[in-house]
Amino acid sequence: MKGNLTTTEPVGIAGAVVAFVQAVLTALVLLDVVDLSSEQTAGLMAVVTAGVTLVVSVWARNRVTPRRTRPRTHPDRSRSLTMATLMQAESTEFVFIGVNGSVPSVGAEVAFLTQGARPQAGDWETAAVVTSEADPLWSDAVASGVKGDYYVAILVGPFGDTGVTLEPDDYQVWLRLTDTIEQPVRIAPTALEAAG
Repeated sequence: MKGNLTTTEPVGIAGAVVAFVQAVLTALVLLDVVDLSSEQTAGLMAVVTAGVTLVVSVWARNRVTPRRTRPRTHPDRSRSLTMATLMQAESTEFVFIGVNGSVPSVGAEVAFLTQGARPQAGDWETAAVVTSEADPLWSDAVASGVKGDYYVAILVGPFGDTGVTLEPDDYQVWLRLTDTIEQPVRIAPTALEAAG
């Protein structure tokens, strides 16, 4: 654990300071250095406690070291919660999806659907499977921020003949991987907003 006690445990520091000040005041009253009635002593202790707590809290608040938390995962724990990608509707660029597990032997397809819709046969678009640093898209896939053992890439936009042009809207990205005996279909952990 990085940091020292003053940056990671400000509540403990505040409690220790308050206890120390109360102990000093109690000793002064008991040794007759200060002549106070019991009501005055209780009132002074309350003021000191509140004042020291306030000062130490403000002091400690400016020195707290934030701790990183683990990302939340989808209930099936196989992927992180959805990462949103914002893309201008006029732009043509690759959209990357990180995939964990075995690389499909036949290929991958992607469908872009509005929330709540399920893919039909005509919705699927052929996508590239990016499996290693030797692939020219590998560095772009890594730079996109998505995580996985390998990536699926699809060119989206109106420029050229990509085959995938989206109207301005929010899209749920679906992924279909085809292997020799399996063809899993998943909602990808990437959502796409085509802004117009």
